[in-house]
Amino acid sequence: MRNVAPSRSLVRRANQVKTLAFVVGAAGIFALAVGILFNVVPLVAVENPGFGVYNFVRGFALFAGVIMVVAAIALAVRAFTWKVDNDLAIEIGRLLSPNLNDDYTLIRNISKLAIGYVDAALVGPPGVLIFRLFDGAGSFINEGENWMRIKGRTPTGAPDVAPLSFSPTRQTQADMDKVAAYLQSRNLSGVPMYGMVVLMRNPPSARIERLINPKLPVTQLPELWQTLQR
Repeated sequence: MRNVAPSRSLVRRANQVKTLAFVVGAAGIFALAVGILFNVVPLVAVENPGFGVYNFVRGFALFAGVIMVVAAIALAVRAFTWKVDNDLAIEIGRLLSPNLNDDYTLIRNISKLAIGYVDAALVGPPGVLIFRLFDGAGSFINEGENWMRIKGRTPTGAPDVAPLSFSPTRQTQADMDKVAAYLQSRNLSGVPMYGMVVLMRNPPSARIERLINPKLPVTQLPELWQTLQR
């Protein structure tokens, strides 16, 4: 199995964001300097009819400068922390590599504007399998698209559950739809699309307590290959 990650394109995108952060930051500093200058050195007298416009301009320059500097800092943080690979997807690759031949390619850490972010996709003769790698801890119940975390047990011994604020199944389905739309835009419509949620933590740190008519397959990392063979 070929095991790849689009690292060069991600590094290139991170560098583009760094450049954008520099440009936005420079523009913000310039706007701040203009705003401060106009406040320290009044160029228009208060009694001048145009003072209202002047006052608005210097206030807006300060406001815009602050916004741009904050935006530049956020962009810089994003650029310098941009991950060019996914450690969880690397684990998937290590597990699958001994079992699949070169007809299959695992693409890790997919990040494209047209698709968004996808943990990993396995491409092979059967089609495209989208992985959602769930690194949460605890015991879970998956019913259809809905996920619940088991908080404990009631006095009768039944699970005391709370719904998760997100659904790994819905996230996987959304990834599948985006990848399918991207392939269709490249004249590759009709490619079979599959999805799977993988719990990356080993029991007892994380485990599936119960599956009730799951919309997509759910498995734990140690059981991934056995699940794929079904």
